[in-house]
Amino acid sequence: MSCYKGSNDCVCYQPKTMRQHYAIACVEGLHLTCDFVVYSAALFGCSPNYSPTPVRLHEAFREPHGILASIPFANYEELADECSIDLLTLQVLKCVTAQRMNDFTCLAWEIEPSLVGDFGKNGTHQPGQALNRIVETGEQIMDLIRLFLFKPGEDATIGRVGGLGSGISGAWFGDSGGTFSRFIARKTARFQLVQDPMERGIADVRRIYNDPVFRELCSVVCAAKKEDPLLNLVLRSLRALRESRDIQAAEPRFQRLASVAEDLARRNQTKRLQGTELRNRVASMADRGWQKEGDILAATKDLWDNARNPLAHSANTFAMIGRDSSRDIATLEMTVIKMIQSAVLDWRDEEFHLPST
Repeated sequence: MSCYKGSNDCVCYQPKTMRQHYAIACVEGLHLTCDFVVYSAALFGCSPNYSPTPVRLHEAFREPHGILASIPFANYEELADECSIDLLTLQVLKCVTAQRMNDFTCLAWEIEPSLVGDFGKNGTHQPGQALNRIVETGEQIMDLIRLFLFKPGEDATIGRVGGLGSGISGAWFGDSGGTFSRFIARKTARFQLVQDPMERGIADVRRIYNDPVFRELCSVVCAAKKEDPLLNLVLRSLRALRESRDIQAAEPRFQRLASVAEDLARRNQTKRLQGTELRNRVASMADRGWQKEGDILAATKDLWDNARNPLAHSANTFAMIGRDSSRDIATLEMTVIKMIQSAVLDWRDEEFHLPST
């Protein structure tokens, strides 16, 4: 069994004895100065100021990451036959300015073989489709990390899993038996992240590990199937929170966040919540762990009465209705984050038949 110890707690994972299939991809826009375990997944930091963290779980991924992620992109053509690297991958890599994958923070995680199908040259699955499916599973893991690394209202974000710059995504796939290894890259976005990487270190990792929401969700985001309706709602909300960070204009970003809050508030309701009932439900969920000064119910009423409705049903802007967009977005983002965390704790209480506190 592998275990990471934070200040007082640990997160453990029992590796499978059967052959393990894995993916390794860089995480654009994140500079991690340590290693970070998320149940069966591992984040490897990058230079400068990187200090490897000796965690036994990492040994499942440390060797393939050390070998594959250190190969210069310029040498991939020499590996084309051995690793079944297709011609389109080699073509798009010519636009990549990075030297190698381990110049980025990298995510390594276990995958189901069905996600990619046949890895052979004549496989029935298109490489681009396989890459998209793999990146989606990696994003789900990173969405949990984003929940703790995002600061409400700020513009900084963590870019795509697999992002290599110039809108190109790529990932290595392999198995623990060493029977195959493959790299796939494709142009997947019309733009690339143009900001300094978000730097985080061991203090942030320890804080995350000691959070009860992380401890409840870390195995869920690494699992292949999530059949619980509340967990599915939480995962969709995490994705929407991430996508809202990529919206440049204030009004659409605000509307996206407000829709997430309303979806979370309406779960398990026999009738459609609206008006005062909806605002009260939003406030009661966000009140759990609320640390911002002021009354959350008053803040919710202010946002929904004076900003949400005019923006949702008209062409008004924050400036036209006399709002401070930065303040409103920060308040609403804090609301959504606390509602997601509250929903996770509700799920935990329901699983163990405990009364909500």
